[in-house]
Amino acid sequence: MREMLLQCPNRGHHVRLAFTDATVHDSQAPIADADLVCLDVDGRCGTCGCPLLHESIESADVRLARSGLRPEARRHLRGHCDGCERETELVLTAGGYVTCVECGTTRDWSRAH
Repeated sequence: MREMLLQCPNRGHHVRLAFTDATVHDSQAPIADADLVCLDVDGRCGTCGCPLLHESIESADVRLARSGLRPEARRHLRGHCDGCERETELVLTAGGYVTCVECGTTRDWSRAH
């Protein structure tokens, strides 16, 4: 994994982006292919979408959760996963979504409990 700093127009300062070049396993859902992940996505990003990843803030946050990078920045919950069909650890992401740490399935939190 390579990390780089890029100026973020939404934040007005540099943010850290990670370019993964190998599968990441950290008891989280693996990234199978190379992926660009913003390590600093959070509530200060605004609602316009991520200009660096060209996707919504919610999608950028789910991408970070699925990567397994920065797990300490996440609220962890127990709940039923539709993908695994069992109780697993879920991480809360922007926009009120939860992502399963085992299979990467993401869904609206209101359906998770």
